Amino acid sequence: MLLLLFIGWTAGLLWLAARGERFEADDSTAPRWALAAVLLTAVIVYFWTLFPLAGLAEAFPIDDSYITLTAARNLAEHNLFAINPQAPVAGITSPLHVLLVGLAGKAIGVIAADRAWGLLAFLLAVGGLFVWVRQLGGSLPAAAGAAAGAVLAGPLAFGALNGLETDLFAAAIVWSFVVFEKSRAAPCWTIGLGALCGAAILTRPEGYFLAAVLFAVRGGELAAKKARRDWLWCGAGVLATLVVVLPYLLSNYLLIGHVMPLTVSAKRYFFMSSCETWSRRWQTLAEAPWLLLGVVSLLSPLLLAARRWWSRIYPPLFLLVFYGAYLVQFTGALKHYNGRYQHPLLPVVFAGLGMGGAAVAGWLRRRFPGGGKLAGAGLAVLFLFFTMLTGSKSYVYYRAAIASMDIDGYLAKVVKYVQEHSAPGDLIATHDIGALYYFADRPILDLVGLTDPEVARIYATVPSTCKGRNPRALPLYELLQRRRPKLLLFFQEWDHFLGLLKEDRGRHLRYSTRLEKAFWLPDDSQSNKREFQIYAADWDQEPPADSAAAP
Repeated sequence: MLLLLFIGWTAGLLWLAARGERFEADDSTAPRWALAAVLLTAVIVYFWTLFPLAGLAEAFPIDDSYITLTAARNLAEHNLFAINPQAPVAGITSPLHVLLVGLAGKAIGVIAADRAWGLLAFLLAVGGLFVWVRQLGGSLPAAAGAAAGAVLAGPLAFGALNGLETDLFAAAIVWSFVVFEKSRAAPCWTIGLGALCGAAILTRPEGYFLAAVLFAVRGGELAAKKARRDWLWCGAGVLATLVVVLPYLLSNYLLIGHVMPLTVSAKRYFFMSSCETWSRRWQTLAEAPWLLLGVVSLLSPLLLAARRWWSRIYPPLFLLVFYGAYLVQFTGALKHYNGRYQHPLLPVVFAGLGMGGAAVAGWLRRRFPGGGKLAGAGLAVLFLFFTMLTGSKSYVYYRAAIASMDIDGYLAKVVKYVQEHSAPGDLIATHDIGALYYFADRPILDLVGLTDPEVARIYATVPSTCKGRNPRALPLYELLQRRRPKLLLFFQEWDHFLGLLKEDRGRHLRYSTRLEKAFWLPDDSQSNKREFQIYAADWDQEPPADSAAAP
């Protein structure tokens, strides 16, 4: 299917480029038809990636997907805005996405609602990309090529179907840019910009960076123009952001004692990201573009030719702030789940690539009238071909990942084991909480602390040491003794972050079995096969000291 779409879009872009700017001026409907073609392509790619669903109707590619789905289901069925019923709002870092899916789930079920919102967000993201490139002065081939490339490349299609907020955040970013451009001519649009920035914050914590960048650039422009009246509109925009965000921040403070943190991921405390060396951080950062763009990253020099993209300041500045925050706080997250935290940036990058590619093609035509057109056409073909290659890999990754919820899949086996070896009401302790929360019908002790404020307080108040004994191990183990989970599930190498086996020393935790997490692709950077170790806990007796050792 991607090959057919590649052929179709290659022919279409070459035809648009051959007709030139005069065709666009003569036919005012051309941009609408181009946008319609982009949206139709997105719909085709979405359903081609989704189906077949035989035996996989509730399958999503990431365990974290089921965290969002659990919160949405609790909202749809019980009017409870919570993942953990005992701690409302805790762990919900995308409240807008949960709210939208939960409310729609009341009518059509959360699985269908999540996929429907994923499709809509996908369409909004690529449609917004098309509109934004046109606002920046990009030609019709540049806008259509950038948007079509974003559809074919894969990350946005994956994001539409991963059960998470990826594409909703991408749409919030690109439409914030669209409204920012409108507000330059009509300052009253700044209020809408503020509301969109607030929505972005409620979709991903990185929305804070988006709001900071856009209002900083707007402030710089106003300072240069010395337009005092427009400062009032800018202040109103900031106020609109606060009006959208404050209710959720206040609910966090009142219910769990703190507000949503200004951080790229709360998991950074669990993974002791502060212990990572700076050389390792820079290495991970250098590898990050390949996860986002794949072979398209070979064309990244085209960004240098996108003058209007650079002159607007906010597109490259947002990328700089985004990656700078990850570099400082949690660089390793850039590689998690096929680079999913980077995926919302795709429209920003592809806008620059599309405009830069069009600028280079135009220069070639002017500089070399004979062969310049052919070289420009070759550049367009190469760009779309590379996006098709990355899209093919993303498709295979998605299909392989959702197989984890097949009857013989890794996550399905974990859920089945827990159900067979525990009773309703038995507490289960684990760091991968999503599928167990959604399917196992058991209370969960979240060892990462996302949905359990008591665990989160341990990570917040007990600093990790990069060498020697883990000071968090004892309070975590004492928490286990108080809460008395029936089963303990975790990757054994991650006991480095927990220290529970060392603290237990065979007193209460008995090794039961192992389940292999082996659905990642062979060529994926996370292809190492991890074993999910399962321990049964007996808190009333002390078995022999060697009983905790795995055979």
